[in-house]
Amino acid sequence: MDLPKRGALPKKRSSLSKNLVSSGIKGKRTADGRRQNLTSLPLADTEEEAPQQLTKAEKRALKRSELMQSVGAPASQTAARLAKLPPHMLSKSALRRQKRKEREQLAGNSNGMKDVASIVDEVQIEHDQAKRAAEAASKVGAAPLLPPGGNHDPSQAGSSSSRPALSSRKRKQVLAEERSRQEHILSDPAFAKSPFAALRQHARNALAFSDGAAVD
Repeated sequence: MDLPKRGALPKKRSSLSKNLVSSGIKGKRTADGRRQNLTSLPLADTEEEAPQQLTKAEKRALKRSELMQSVGAPASQTAARLAKLPPHMLSKSALRRQKRKEREQLAGNSNGMKDVASIVDEVQIEHDQAKRAAEAASKVGAAPLLPPGGNHDPSQAGSSSSRPALSSRKRKQVLAEERSRQEHILSDPAFAKSPFAALRQHARNALAFSDGAAVD
């Protein structure tokens, strides 16, 4: 058994240096020849920076700006600076207020609504003008209506309508007569048995009545 020489003690390696050597990581050699251990290097590059925390003054300013915004007051410079903070640094209530404000601004965009309203008005005006032009063209090209008696007056050929407008009283009277006639038709047993046969019979009676009136 060989004993170590006097004055020469065996060098002990720490567990950390053994792990570094076994993993293939070695220290850097400095100018004086010494090997620098990686454990002495700063860890600023390897570790992520912690998120910046708000101070008490900034938290008070944030709450004050939220209160001023809720009452409609203009935001200060501190509130404008705090509004630029990332979402993870704001409270949940502040995030909810911010999102609600964005939705309200999007829904209540007065300028956009005015533009849409003006466009709708222009389209409606153009549609009305085209409709009036089509009605005028159809009235000019249409044949004049004949009076109920069959008499045709050449002086009324250029008029748009040969029948005078009914007054409200006359219109109500006509509606009452038509309503009573409809009730009489519906109560007729022949109409209940065969509606088409009753309509044909009514047409024959109307033609016979008009022919008899013309002969008289």
